[in-house]
Order: sequence, then C-alpha cells, then structure tokens
Amino acid sequence: MRRDSTRILVLIGLLAVVSIVPARAEGTREIADAVTIAVVTPYMANATTAGVIANFEAEADIRGWNVRVSDTAGDFGLLVSRIQDAVSQGVDAIVLGMGDPGQMTAGLTRAEEAGIPVFGLDAGLADGVLLNVTSDNNGLGRLAADMLVASIGGSGNIVMFTHDPHPGVRERANGARELFATYPGITVVRELHIEVPGPVDFARSTTAD
Repeated sequence: MRRDSTRILVLIGLLAVVSIVPARAEGTREIADAVTIAVVTPYMANATTAGVIANFEAEADIRGWNVRVSDTAGDFGLLVSRIQDAVSQGVDAIVLGMGDPGQMTAGLTRAEEAGIPVFGLDAGLADGVLLNVTSDNNGLGRLAADMLVASIGGSGNIVMFTHDPHPGVRERANGARELFATYPGITVVRELHIEVPGPVDFARSTTAD
C-alpha cells in the first residue's frame, strides 16, 4: 500500500459525512505531495453520483490533491479499461464511483499488483477494494417501501423500477421487496430495469407508457 493511502482513507471517511449533510465546516488546506486520484464511474449523468463526486473533488481540493474523473456513460465494459489506464498513469489511488466492483475484477487485480489502493463510493465490496463508503441501502429501501404502502392505504398493485448493475440500488430493491412481502394486500405486478444514462427521463417515459 502506498504512503498516501491513509490520508486518502481519511478523505473518503469525510466524504461519507459530506454526502449526507448539506453543509460542512470550512477546512484548512493540508500539505500534499502531488497526490493524484482517479475516479471511475459509469453514472456521472445521475444527479446523485455527480453530487457525491463533486463533494469528493471539493474535499480533495482542500488538500491540494489532483482528481481525474472518468465517466463511461453507462458503458460497463469500459470500466476495467479505465481502471487499467489509471494504473498505467501511476495514480496514488482509485475511487469507484458507484460502479459494481464485481464487474471490474481484471482492473482491480491490476491495481492490486501495482500497489494502488482502490476505494468505493456506494460501489460494494470485492477482492481488491480496500473500503466502501455506503449507506444502509436495505434500510432505505424498506423505509421508502413502507412510506409508499402507507400512502396507498396498505393494499394495491405496485410496479418497481430497478437497476441491478448498481449494488446500492440493488440492495434498496431487496429491502423494498422484503417490506412489501409483509403486506398481504400488496402485489408487485412487475419489475422494470431502468436504463443509464438518463434514468429519470427513462423512468418518466416508461411510467407514461
């Protein structure tokens, strides 16, 4: 593991707080030895992902670190190549911006062989990922489902929009299913995969259809 990995671990820990709360205390710029971090994501078109990565960049800027963001625009096949590119460039760390590490084994292996630590932002854990910062996605799914059930009086037919390539979304869907199963009057009549990029527009048009 490289000498800057401990400081990067602190940065990602801070990001976990920054991404939840709307405001943060002003920090002081720390001394950095030209630390370069590669952020790889397939989801930059998603507002949540873009916001989290923007927070990450702001925290990195306080420390004088360089951040390079690579967006594959929903092309999961390019994720491994982008990680391998980052390794070839000799970055100090790689951050997975909400991509599923299970689809990036070759890239993670290359990074591990090069001694470059890999961190996840709501990306799930896998061999080669040192730390994944995430929410209680199952709990969030159950909470959203419970509110939905309450809003329709405890019974009705439901269509679920899902996106299994995202570990966080996948776990939220699992939580929702578990909650719906506790209500005899609730029936999930269909589950639909939402395409990325453009998930909001895709969901809107699919709903209209």
